[in-house]
Amino acid sequence: MLVNRVNGADNYQFRVPADIGPPTENQLIIGPSDPDGPQWGANSRYITRDGEPFMPVMGEFHFSRYPAGEWESALMKMKAGGVDIVSTYLFWIHHEEERGVFDFSGQRDIRRFLELCARHDLLVWLRLGPWSHGEVRNGGFPDWLGELFGVPEGTMTGWGKDDQLRTNDPQYLALVDQLWTRYADQCRGMMARDGGPVIGIQVENEYSKSGEGKGREHIARLLEMARAHGFETPFYSVTGWHNAPFPALQCLPMFGGYPAAPWTGSIENLPPQQVYRFDLERDAGGIGTDLKPAVDSQRDLTPYPLMTCEIGVGNQISDHRRPLVGTLDGVAPVFTRLGIGAACIGYYVFHGGTNPEGQLSTLQESKATGYPNDYPVKSYDFQAAIRESGRIDQKYHYLKKLHLFMHDFGAELAPTFPLLPDRGPEGNGDFGMVRMALRTDGRLGFLFVNNHVRGYPQAAHEEVQVRVHFGGREIRIPQEPATIPPGAMFVWPVAFPMEDALLLYSTAEPVCTLEDKAGKVFVFAQTITGEPEFVFDPETVRGPRSRFRVRPGCDSLLEIRTASGDAIRILTLTTEQALQAWKYEKASGRYLVLSDADLTFREDGIQVLTTATAPVQLRVLPELDLEGPGLQPEQRDGAFAVYSLRPGPVHAPQPVVHKTGDNEWSIRTGIPPRGSRLKIDFSGDVAELYLGDKLVYDWFYYGEPFEVSLDRYARELADSVLTLRIRPLDASKAVYLDVPRPGGEAVLKGVYLEVEQRVELTSKDR
Repeated sequence: MLVNRVNGADNYQFRVPADIGPPTENQLIIGPSDPDGPQWGANSRYITRDGEPFMPVMGEFHFSRYPAGEWESALMKMKAGGVDIVSTYLFWIHHEEERGVFDFSGQRDIRRFLELCARHDLLVWLRLGPWSHGEVRNGGFPDWLGELFGVPEGTMTGWGKDDQLRTNDPQYLALVDQLWTRYADQCRGMMARDGGPVIGIQVENEYSKSGEGKGREHIARLLEMARAHGFETPFYSVTGWHNAPFPALQCLPMFGGYPAAPWTGSIENLPPQQVYRFDLERDAGGIGTDLKPAVDSQRDLTPYPLMTCEIGVGNQISDHRRPLVGTLDGVAPVFTRLGIGAACIGYYVFHGGTNPEGQLSTLQESKATGYPNDYPVKSYDFQAAIRESGRIDQKYHYLKKLHLFMHDFGAELAPTFPLLPDRGPEGNGDFGMVRMALRTDGRLGFLFVNNHVRGYPQAAHEEVQVRVHFGGREIRIPQEPATIPPGAMFVWPVAFPMEDALLLYSTAEPVCTLEDKAGKVFVFAQTITGEPEFVFDPETVRGPRSRFRVRPGCDSLLEIRTASGDAIRILTLTTEQALQAWKYEKASGRYLVLSDADLTFREDGIQVLTTATAPVQLRVLPELDLEGPGLQPEQRDGAFAVYSLRPGPVHAPQPVVHKTGDNEWSIRTGIPPRGSRLKIDFSGDVAELYLGDKLVYDWFYYGEPFEVSLDRYARELADSVLTLRIRPLDASKAVYLDVPRPGGEAVLKGVYLEVEQRVELTSKDR
């Protein structure tokens, strides 16, 4: 391990080149925008909206895997969490399972979903296929397609080397043309050029075929067909891993990375994954590389911004490999991708789902269809930020904080270029040095530090100090060496302009900005232990001090006078408060709301989501009059107005459970209240939940209880009982688990009913 001690500190250095230039403009081919709406563009570092940097958050949500009646609630939760763009697959087998019989009804209604996104001011990136993967049967190809082309049953993976599918074969393209004609009918008027929400189209997926009529030729043909069908959008994309071929400058290659690899055949603990360290490789995710080697394709990626579309904060559980992805496990890969220059954070998936009913077969990927995995028939929970049941996971709150930073400081972050320090980890398993990166444009910077690696507990790094050299100036961060604790994950500003003062660095991280009657407020959050410090260039501030320590909290508002006499106000939240922070935006302004409940927003109010029976609190800055049932104003807390909300009583008897046979139980709930989720804690191999003879849910055991939204079955449950069957885990079955392996018996540990109340508050400006 290379050690660099300066005055006893563990020293790291960044030497910022003097010649970091601006991004390269006007190389990428951009499609039409709405003449009366935002004008979209892109350069080599970021995409633009009306000429300004735009750093979007893109969250995958499969509408055809979710009940249509719950779409709006799901979209509101995604938007409240900071998602700007909803990405979604159009799965061919979901819409044309039988040849010539198209289904766009119910949860397969593309147009209704796009209209709902538009109503909530959410942009859309359509992943058009025709092959999608997405852990769907045949990668989304309907069975009849394989029969037509003579693909043997159980081998239509879409990854074959010699088949006619996914090529410029005229018969195949004619069928794609018919499918896209029907898609176009559903999507007419929904493109950005028409004032609709769709700003991007992805063609194909995980594509790396080569040869005549394949590779770039095939992607170019699909792009031509998409445009001919009216799918004219500002941006087109392909997944970039496996050295994916695509026509130069016409597509944005998008990348990803996952915290685990449930597709791999191994049942051993995986080595440390590359996504937990900072490097300058765009394709660091290793997605499926053990299953499908990349082709040799020469690609120049310098004209393209680093865009991501498949960063997983969780993983789907396969039968043979069942990783339990913790909160920091899922958040750290997002953080490192942002640290190495990502211009778009795209999640797969942000919101979990449930496979719809098939008419001819179940619709999940399985070994029977030629894939290396068996997945649940129904569950596509993915351990996502918003779970399959609609519950907001703890990961969501960590991501929300990061999204606030991206949105409010994206104009400064987007033009920056990633640099690595003079020394760092020599490989994924090197834990001796601090993992860090600096994003800089040569004038300002953001220092990213991560000290978490899934499956490999990290030690604290003692006496750490970073020296950043901007031209002839050295900034020492912090002035006294600091300890980086295990699990720490933060971004510190470096040489950051705040009005006409220069913040040399802070050991708090920027979260967002606000405006109140007195002007702008910069909101920061505590990162490491101890009181955060803010160190300014003394020539840019008035008074005897240029270094300030702050005790974080709602009463921490710090006012500093710049050299010109203007005031800078800084609010520093505790780590916990930052995770409870929400941004409420309405026509009259932007408000910071701190709450221990989950929230969604509309123009005229706030919806409070809580499973608690005790009062929940809302702290609001600037002041905002809120009214609603059970809401009472409380004494102010520093700069914040405070409200206490006492939820109403919930009449929800707990389920009645009876053992009815070997490994089988009946569960009677009666008519459940709105917002009910059934939570089932068990150990075994597989749990299956039936309503009558119909399988409504299944779950592979990996250590977590599973949850089912009962809103979907409320009518049937008035007169019916649920049947739970648990298969024991056979002692001879080879399976990877992060938790102790269950014994040979099926055990039902508990069945609980949890009710999420939704309290509507109206807002009035003061």
